[in-house]
Order: sequence, then C-alpha cells, then structure tokens
Amino acid sequence: MSNYMKWIVRSRAMAFAGAAMVLGTSFAGFELGLDARVVWVIIPPGICLLVAGMLDSLGLIQRKWVKAAIREENQRMRSGA
Repeated sequence: MSNYMKWIVRSRAMAFAGAAMVLGTSFAGFELGLDARVVWVIIPPGICLLVAGMLDSLGLIQRKWVKAAIREENQRMRSGA
C-alpha cells in the first residue's frame, strides 16, 4: 500500500470514527436516555476527530510526509504504473 493510500485511509477512518462517536452518542442520549454528563464528555472529542479527519482528507492539514505521499502518487500516475 502506498503512502498516499495510507494517508487517505487514515484520514477517512478518523472522520468516520468521529462521526460514529457523535451520532452514536447523540442517539444514545436522545433515544436510550444516556446520562447527559456522558454525552457532554464523548461528543467534543468526536467532533474534533470528525473535523480533523475531514480537514486531513481535504489536504488542509499537510505534514511533510503527506506532501511526499502526494508527490509519490503523482509520479506514479505520470509514469503510468
């Protein structure tokens, strides 16, 4: 698996995990009567994961290795491999 694919999978997994935390906790709070303290503790990290995953997926949080992964994928696509 190329570095580019690792980056995409990681960022999408981060966004999915955040969405699952937020939606799951919201459902449990509203429908199943989960205590409000638990909801207020779990939702903020879920939102942070969701936003960070979305920004990372869009390439707005780019570290040097992400830029290198994109460069590697562009070279691979140009060469036709």
